[in-house]
Amino acid sequence: MKKRPGLFCVVLGPDGAGKGTLIRNFISKYSFKFNKIYTYHWRPGILPPLRRIFRRKPFENNRINGPHVKNLNEINKIQSFIRWIYYTLDFFLGYIFKIYPQKIKGGLIFIERYYFDFLVDQLRYGFYLPESFYNFILRFIPTPDITFYLDNEPQEFYKRKKELPIEELKRQISKWREYISLLPNPYIIITNKSVDEVTEEVAKIIIKKQNELIRRETKVEPKEVKYLILSNFNKDFLAFPSKKNCRWIIPANPKLAAIAWELYLPYSKLGKFYKSTMKFLSRKNALKFLKKYKVKYNYLNRKTSQKLKNLLSLVFRQNDLTIAISTGTPGPFRKITGMILNSNGDVLGYIKIAETPLAIERLKNEINMLRILGTILSQTQEQRKVLVPRLIYTGKFENVMILIQSPSPFFITMDSVEFNRSYRNLILEFLNWSAIRKKFNETKFFSILKTKIRDYHLSYRDLLKEAFDIIETKLKDKEILLGISHGDFVPWNMFWSKDKLKVFIYDWESSLIEAPAALDAIHFLFQVNFLLKSYKGKELLESILYSEELKNLMNELKEEEISLKEMVLIYLLHMAVYEDERQILSKSAVERRKLIKFLLNDI
Repeated sequence: MKKRPGLFCVVLGPDGAGKGTLIRNFISKYSFKFNKIYTYHWRPGILPPLRRIFRRKPFENNRINGPHVKNLNEINKIQSFIRWIYYTLDFFLGYIFKIYPQKIKGGLIFIERYYFDFLVDQLRYGFYLPESFYNFILRFIPTPDITFYLDNEPQEFYKRKKELPIEELKRQISKWREYISLLPNPYIIITNKSVDEVTEEVAKIIIKKQNELIRRETKVEPKEVKYLILSNFNKDFLAFPSKKNCRWIIPANPKLAAIAWELYLPYSKLGKFYKSTMKFLSRKNALKFLKKYKVKYNYLNRKTSQKLKNLLSLVFRQNDLTIAISTGTPGPFRKITGMILNSNGDVLGYIKIAETPLAIERLKNEINMLRILGTILSQTQEQRKVLVPRLIYTGKFENVMILIQSPSPFFITMDSVEFNRSYRNLILEFLNWSAIRKKFNETKFFSILKTKIRDYHLSYRDLLKEAFDIIETKLKDKEILLGISHGDFVPWNMFWSKDKLKVFIYDWESSLIEAPAALDAIHFLFQVNFLLKSYKGKELLESILYSEELKNLMNELKEEEISLKEMVLIYLLHMAVYEDERQILSKSAVERRKLIKFLLNDI
């Protein structure tokens, strides 16, 4: 058996969070799974405490007057700066001479508080320096493999340990919730359950991380290999950009490979260059020289592959089939997408494979919406401007859920990333399919939002409750226009015909049957400006609020009883409960919470 890799873990939280209790319980229950477990409090301790060097009162202890300084005048700023430099040096030296050697020998290292505690609670250590000092050095501090923050209500922490006033606990908890997303490899652990349950949750994260490291260090094939279909005209596949970081698995057949790269739809210049280069190499049959990218199969993979081939042969009534795969965006909603090809290079359809419960839930939602749209769009698709995939097959396959749908009927191209009149007209077309005005507080959208916010992730529940209370108070019995929402209305989820007279819109997994009419437009602006243009904070919010096309859309919708800011806040709350709760520290989730805070100060 391969030796399990070492890990460096930091455990954070205010007094009473249960950091020491968690570590002790972990050691008692899981020490047999690791070569050795090392624990440290605050710092590695390669340097002796200053009190051993200076036997004078200012350097006597890490704490002055207990956990915190009660009078800031007690701190000499020069001495504070010297202490900070000295102890910060300990984190660097301690990692080099203690933590790293223990880690490479397969040890599991826990350290409480670490340097990160300075960001929230510098007075505990007798420091009184500008926050910029800590933030500047933070980027150079040795990075833990996992950062755990233990969170709960301040009253619960106060019950366990009454060293700090409740107001100070509230301040620290608020700061931790703000900072945790900025720290390396963060996880929030809610401690409103038993110690054993908390320990088990932490253990699962640690073991999962170790398995990921083992996979990186070992020569392994992409997990999606089992879905590949071997055929007489294509017996080899290649994984890109590498086997360990696989995003696409492409047929080695030159003709098919050039077509398969249409699975990749980049917007950046670098991405477009990569795609065009790979298509060129594919046409020239140069991929055959990239032997290290070639994937291999075992018996179990071939068994699943044959089952899938038999199913697709029945569905399409053809035997000469193969597949190209996009492994999907990492995360809880990840799905695998396959382009189904025949020997002539025709794209017969696309298969979506959902392996996790959340991905299956999303896929079922897409299946339901495509059935509804199929009924609504009962006219022949050639007579319509907006086209959607046709369901070909859905069902369970082994332990996963699959959906097979029709491909785009025309040449693939994408439109501008700017929200323009074309996109605005698409949203108005959605409303032609089904539109209704209702009192906002009587809609299903409202009731689901209210229920989900009530049971939201503890760390950010109060923020969402405050925002929802404002919306509930301001809108009350006001009417709002509702209609079908795509849910992920962005340029990369639609293909336009060459003449731009028709558009094929796909990926309906986040769709809603009845949602506020402007939701898709706001989502478009958020995603494009945040993901592609890298706007953040107020600049991002202003790019949404000051969009002329969005204002024009609101006027055409005749939304006179609801302001644009209120509509944006509704969108942010919707995304928080439908998308962000399962990935609470993702960049998008963090940014949306920032925008909620800005709007709360402005509405």
